Amino acid sequence: MKSTTVVLIHGLAAGRWMLRPLERHLQACGYRTANWGYPSILRDIPWHARRLSQKLAALERSSEVRQVQLVTHSMGGIVARTALLEAPLPKAKRLVMLAPPNHGSSVAAVLSRGLGWVCQPLAQLGHGEDSYVNALPPPTGIQVGIIAATHDRVVSVDSTRLSTAADHWAVASGHNSLLFRRDVAQNVSNFLCHGRFAEAHGHPH
Repeated sequence: MKSTTVVLIHGLAAGRWMLRPLERHLQACGYRTANWGYPSILRDIPWHARRLSQKLAALERSSEVRQVQLVTHSMGGIVARTALLEAPLPKAKRLVMLAPPNHGSSVAAVLSRGLGWVCQPLAQLGHGEDSYVNALPPPTGIQVGIIAATHDRVVSVDSTRLSTAADHWAVASGHNSLLFRRDVAQNVSNFLCHGRFAEAHGHPH
């Protein structure tokens, strides 16, 4: 029986464990999951994106997979956006981005001055107009939902926005604590199923 597989992608200096609570929620909703880990500090964003693209291409070829959905946190969203540019992925239908630095992060820009030589993504996540992340074209061919955190000291709410997003919801939370909230998990699964966040529009889950 063909299934929908949700690929989860963590952020910078994190690991798959950060997304395990959300992964368990999605499994309880009936989704197959692939919690994708990568050495986020050691290589630049395009390198990670090429590896993710290989994973997505394998799911695209699988006769057991009907659809592919993506759920990302922080820099994981930028890795996913880059990977989606690599090749057409007809099975990829929806992408939920949690606290994504779509227009960069001032914190990353500051840290890159001293740590950029050991952590290449920091400079790529800068908020300058010519930064890597600001040069990325918006995603096309996939429905995007974005959840921002109003108490996020790493990525501002404005930086999360994309003009092509189908829905955007800002919740009173921090950058990482966002991942451990029940209402966030419920809205992630709601978007994957219906293409909108229930909470953002006052509808029940």
